[in-house]
Amino acid sequence: MRYLIFYVTGIFLLLSTYAWGGSVSKDYFGMHVHRSNQNKLWLNSGLGSIRLHDANVTWLDLQPSPDSWKWAWLDGMVNRATAANVSILLPLQGTPAWASRTPELKAAYGYGANAMPSNLAAWENYVEAVVSRYRGKIAAYEIWNESNLSHFFSGNPEDLALLTKSAVKIIRQIDPEAKVVCPSGVGDYGIKWFKRLLATEVMSDCDVISYHFYTKHQPPESMLPIIDDIKIAIRAAGYQRKPLWNTETGWLIDTPEGVDPVLAGFKADAKKLNDFESVSYLLRSFILGAGADLGRFYWYSWDHPSMGITKGRGTGWRPAAIAFKNLTVILDGGVVEPCRLSADQWVCNGSLKDGRKGFWVWSTKSTMKNFSGIYNVLQFQSDGGLILQHRVKKAVPIGTLPSFLYKSS
Repeated sequence: MRYLIFYVTGIFLLLSTYAWGGSVSKDYFGMHVHRSNQNKLWLNSGLGSIRLHDANVTWLDLQPSPDSWKWAWLDGMVNRATAANVSILLPLQGTPAWASRTPELKAAYGYGANAMPSNLAAWENYVEAVVSRYRGKIAAYEIWNESNLSHFFSGNPEDLALLTKSAVKIIRQIDPEAKVVCPSGVGDYGIKWFKRLLATEVMSDCDVISYHFYTKHQPPESMLPIIDDIKIAIRAAGYQRKPLWNTETGWLIDTPEGVDPVLAGFKADAKKLNDFESVSYLLRSFILGAGADLGRFYWYSWDHPSMGITKGRGTGWRPAAIAFKNLTVILDGGVVEPCRLSADQWVCNGSLKDGRKGFWVWSTKSTMKNFSGIYNVLQFQSDGGLILQHRVKKAVPIGTLPSFLYKSS
């Protein structure tokens, strides 16, 4: 298995038919790393930003009782990411039972964790404690997670706007350099809820708008209509100048031991990606997201047992992890133009960092198609590796793995 077959000093970039293109920074390459305290492989992955969700650092983890705080776990994560110059996004979420309006009701992260706090002062004390402790270290705070889903948040958009406004005031006072990321919805089924949140005008208080572009296990290209709908709603509300981040998207990924979709929280017949598909989906997702002008894309996840791209909960390389690392090398710093779909092929014009122009191309079908012309071809492989073929004079076979084609100057 090869790690990085070919490094290019330049960079390529891509985009979506549904949105505006943009540049790609290191921070764009986000990842969920749940065990960043225990494993080191992620430090060599090329990621630029990390979202600390499902990492045992919620409010209820940090403050299990009114007078006790447990900081050691989050301290370790923050210190390690900071030392590696990785930007940190921390969701503020998860009401402890002692502070919850409904402590008797079971939620995703514990009893009462999805509810509004019974006293807003408890929420404000939590936010103040976190931001004070990590001032200058945590770069961005996201208010809650997938709030349109009742097992994460049982309140309404107006409740969440109240929590957001109070958190914003505290964050601005203590750490004015930190960004505030507004609450996220998820999927096409969250758009109606998201519009209600927009109507509260809370987005005016945030630096960043977020959404989770899950596709109900459909291919990555299915993100684009959802992105388009969200951008239309944002524009209609007058917030089109604010950056949009995809703070979570992923797919089930099978393992040699097998993955049970039901245990992972999905339906029994949910699609599970094999290694080849996970490479293809990951690459296409980040390329499409860059083309859709998403400021960041946080893949879920690096080390999850049923959605992770590594072996052993983050201790060994799998093909998708290798592909991610290679993509960060060739795509960081590029500029993208919109993609277009033509005859089952996605074609995305772009340029390398050194100014060479070309395009990404892949097919949405498993059968190979040919692309005629004389090109240099930078091609991802099924093991996540990357190879370059100079001046290919025959038709270039195009499959579901992206390739970048360009002509010599």
